Amino acid sequence: MNKLVTLTLVFVLAGSLMAQKKGGFVPCLASCCIGPRVGLEMNEGVDLYESEWVMLGGKLVSNAIGPVYIYEIDPNTGQIETKSNPVGRIGSAIAVGTHAYMAYDMGGKTNGFEGFLASYFIGSRVGAELNERKIRTKEWMRLVPGVCIYPAISIPLEAYQGRTMTEIEIAAGPEGKSPPDKYGSTHSGHPSGDPLAFPPGASPAGFPTQVGPPNTGSRVVAAERGGPP
Repeated sequence: MNKLVTLTLVFVLAGSLMAQKKGGFVPCLASCCIGPRVGLEMNEGVDLYESEWVMLGGKLVSNAIGPVYIYEIDPNTGQIETKSNPVGRIGSAIAVGTHAYMAYDMGGKTNGFEGFLASYFIGSRVGAELNERKIRTKEWMRLVPGVCIYPAISIPLEAYQGRTMTEIEIAAGPEGKSPPDKYGSTHSGHPSGDPLAFPPGASPAGFPTQVGPPNTGSRVVAAERGGPP
């Protein structure tokens, strides 16, 4: 099982280094193994951020080292015995540590403790974009035992089909946006939160003008952290 997980992560890592067309297996696996929004944003041309690479490396090392517990069948009694694997504990600590670093770098620096928790437990981009995008119902469902199977399948399928976070956000309407700021505007620059409501550079009086694609703000913050623009 560990070998299968390691091979999957290696495939994602190698695929992210190459130019990818919209949709396909690499965005699908990225949303499955790294974070729910990673593959969806890959379809918009956003690659992995530095701390996501670190987390991915931690998972690779942990899976290469082996599990914390080893299960063996006693040849005399036929019973399953559980043995602790000290080396596996080191691998587990590496995985947890790199995951926590990613959550701090992606969500904590941008949105404080709430951002850290969202990045750690739901997904790296969720905490980083907490001030711009609401958490999707599917993303909340990832925290519910049993129910989490549905988003674990449906979100990667969205990435496989070539859907993007911007498309999903537009389809969700205002309820998919974060609350308006003091100007009555969301991050799209339009009071309705719809980035298509008026062209870039044209904005009603009293509202900030956005030039560029939605989510520009988080990309600027990400660029300061060493990630792609």
